[in-house]
Amino acid sequence: MGLEIVRAAIPRDIEILKELDICIFKGADVCDEDTWFLCDNYILYANGLPSGSTSLLPDHCDDSGVRGVFPKEPGTLYIVSTGVLSRCQGMGLGLLFKTFHMSYAKMGGFRKVLTCARVSNVPIINLNKKFGFLPIGVVPAYYKDPEEDRIVLQYTAH
Repeated sequence: MGLEIVRAAIPRDIEILKELDICIFKGADVCDEDTWFLCDNYILYANGLPSGSTSLLPDHCDDSGVRGVFPKEPGTLYIVSTGVLSRCQGMGLGLLFKTFHMSYAKMGGFRKVLTCARVSNVPIINLNKKFGFLPIGVVPAYYKDPEEDRIVLQYTAH
């Protein structure tokens, strides 16, 4: 399988990002357009087809979208969103994205990396833990449709 992670060109690629978000997250928890303008966005192509995406917020210093969980701290990379289409799940693409995130953080000199997940998403929580992320908090009822708590995980560079 040919895989490529490509930086999205905003605003040109917003429609691709929207379509991926709607398909991956089934309409719930979809990023809004303003988020994509703030973030560094990447599209995963598998055999030439958009198959996943990730949005990163470098030098995270605004906690407005995370309900006060994160301190306003420069030098922190926040992984806003990562998803893979259901037809591509189970192929190691989550591992590919997490490896990409950690390389991005290292090359950018970030001291901390923050990410979140639904508490029921045990595979992603465990994948993050394999990369050294530790749980630092839970935001009750963060997600809607269905309502669910959000676990916050943090990696700290040594």
